[in-house]
Amino acid sequence: MPAEYIQRLKESDNLFIQSIVDRLGVCCMKRGRRFKIRYLLLLLFLLYFSYTIVFQQIKSYKLSIQEAELEEQIKIAIEERDRLKREIELLHTDDYIEKIARDELGLVKSGEFIYKRQVNSKN
Repeated sequence: MPAEYIQRLKESDNLFIQSIVDRLGVCCMKRGRRFKIRYLLLLLFLLYFSYTIVFQQIKSYKLSIQEAELEEQIKIAIEERDRLKREIELLHTDDYIEKIARDELGLVKSGEFIYKRQVNSKN
């Protein structure tokens, strides 16, 4: 029984494939249909080509915007780096160290006096 079933399946598949080949043969044999298929293929190719070009242009535009944003971020980072380098150089100078010691820590040199002004607040 399984052998007969397999044989019937093969015959039905062969008939189906043959009917498709016959239809394609008739379609391609007719001169008018052949030109229509060529035009259809040409149209499909042009649509694909146009689609590809348009989306490549969109992608290129988005990438150029992203590039400009990244260049701006790089510029800001370089400016910040330069500012920090200047601050580091300033930290190693005696004048800056003295200024910090006087202003923030309230230190004085020997022989100097600190004068603090008292502010009177009237209500």
